[in-house]
Amino acid sequence: MRELVRRRGVDPMAEPERFADLVREAAADYADRVARGLLPGLPDLERVVREISDAVGGFGPLQAYLDDSEIEEIWLNSPSRAANLLPQSGVLTHVALLNDDRAARLVLD
Repeated sequence: MRELVRRRGVDPMAEPERFADLVREAAADYADRVARGLLPGLPDLERVVREISDAVGGFGPLQAYLDDSEIEEIWLNSPSRAANLLPQSGVLTHVALLNDDRAARLVLD
């Protein structure tokens, strides 16, 4: 997906609709290849599309929390761990990031 974004010259942050169209196009292409028996099927293609969109055009595993208006705070506890707080219930939820620290670097840089 990153290579396709580079080749097409799409800026996921500045052109979110164009980026979303590109992700849908790539997902449709993948589904077509699955139908022809060229690639293995995915149990939840929509989830994969969302994860790819978050990884390439957002902040990876943190993006869902950034998009959630119920989340009051997000704490980065280490490069591979974060937590968030739901204000109504005061519930603290721990989030496992990538094994390496790429996701945290995106937020800290």
